[in-house]
Amino acid sequence: MTMSLAGCGAASSGTAGAAPLPRQAAASASPSTMPDAPTVPVPAPGVSADAAAQAKAGAWLAGAVLPPGAQRVSEPPSGTSIDNETQGWWCAPMATADAYWTISGMDMVAAANWLRTHPSDGLAVVFPQLETPAADLTNDSVNDFATPTAKEGMTFELARWGSGTVVHLQIGVLAANSVCASAAPGTELGTAGG
Repeated sequence: MTMSLAGCGAASSGTAGAAPLPRQAAASASPSTMPDAPTVPVPAPGVSADAAAQAKAGAWLAGAVLPPGAQRVSEPPSGTSIDNETQGWWCAPMATADAYWTISGMDMVAAANWLRTHPSDGLAVVFPQLETPAADLTNDSVNDFATPTAKEGMTFELARWGSGTVVHLQIGVLAANSVCASAAPGTELGTAGG
C-alpha cells in the first residue's frame, strides 16, 4: 500500500485550503468517480487552537502506546518514505502534535498489527483488522479515534526501515473554535485518518 498521500492532508487537492479525500475514499474511488473533496475552513491569520486543546494534544502524545523497543527520535532516518505520509484534518484550527520513533527488529506489518491491538489513551482503532505480510507493502497506518466518524484522534504512519520500522505519530485535537468541513448531501466524512 505505497501511496503518495495518506490521511486527508498529504497532497494538495489543487484548491487552496482544500483537503484531499481521506485515505480509504481516495484508495477506493476511481479518478472518474471521485467526488470533489470538501473544503476545510481556513482560520483567519493569528487564529489558533485554544490552550485546552493544545494540552489535550500534548497529553495524547505523552500517553501514546508504542510497541516494545520503540525509541523516540527527533526526525525519521534517512532513506525512509515516512515523510511522504502526512495527516490532514477536516477542521481548523486544530491543536496538533507529532513525533517519530524507530523500532529495531520488528517489521512494519508486525508493528502495525501490534498497534491495532493496543489503542492509545482510551481511543479505538478505526480499522482493527490485522494484516498479513506482503513483500510490496512499504507503508501502513493505524488510526486511533474515539469513533469511526470522529474528527480528532491519532494516526500512526509506519514505513519499512531495514528489518525494522519507523513510526510517525500525528495527533489532531478539536478546539473550542474549530470549524469543520461539511460532507456533500447524501455522504458523510469519515475520520481524518480513515
